[in-house]
Amino acid sequence: MTDIEKLKVGGELVTIGKKIKDNRLKQNLTQEQLAKLLNVSRSTVSSWEVDRNYPDLNTLIAISDLFEVSLDTFLRGDEGLAKDVSKKAKWYKIYRRTLWLMVILVIGYLSYNQKRALDVKSYQRNLIEGGWYDGSTSKDNAIYLLHEEAKLNKIINYLVTIDTVSPLDFPFKGKHLSVLASFHQHDFSVEVLNQNDIILTLPIPQGAGLPYSVKIDQKLQLKAAKEQRNKNYNRQYTERYLKMNQDNIQTLVTKSLEKREIITEDKQLKLYYKKE
Repeated sequence: MTDIEKLKVGGELVTIGKKIKDNRLKQNLTQEQLAKLLNVSRSTVSSWEVDRNYPDLNTLIAISDLFEVSLDTFLRGDEGLAKDVSKKAKWYKIYRRTLWLMVILVIGYLSYNQKRALDVKSYQRNLIEGGWYDGSTSKDNAIYLLHEEAKLNKIINYLVTIDTVSPLDFPFKGKHLSVLASFHQHDFSVEVLNQNDIILTLPIPQGAGLPYSVKIDQKLQLKAAKEQRNKNYNRQYTERYLKMNQDNIQTLVTKSLEKREIITEDKQLKLYYKKE
């Protein structure tokens, strides 16, 4: 007989099987009824009660819950054994909670990506309804173009890039949606990722001709140096360039933010609230 099968209480040898039988009889349960409650066969219950074999840890926990007796009380008489089983029960609970946490995280991840996928479809629908040209050449990126007349007969070229998303994408894609705007007549452009993430691309100083980018806010103020990722960043030159082209750059920023708001508008949700 193993350690988990036998316990001494007050000098009397008490087996796990006897404990199960005594508690079953107190509950006025037959072996068949107990077997159904524990999802095992009647012969299994019978073999426990005659000490032919014994329940595993998970079944012991289920039995103690069913009889409303703690594991410590159920295994009373062998303190070391009770502690050992309680320790295993504790780890089982930790494992079960960890498993549930993982399930919740996976469901949350899939739900988040599903929401992003629905957002992408909504953006594309709004773009098509707004007269944008679909210039997509890949399933991974959706590209839309628009030419629009601004003040003084200037033409603004818009380019919208959307990172397409599926529920199983991993890791999360970054940009998701950007609005790039530029004038035909100027060599700078503005890219709006969101209201607080605006990138100005302009020529490198001293006529090198290669563009470089800086981060600005809606009021055309340069972001802090630590937020600037470009190695060619020159604050003095950039501030002077911003001042010289202030009106045109501000127009692009304002127009791009307006376009992004229209593109990302949830028209179906808006219609729902109108009905309410």
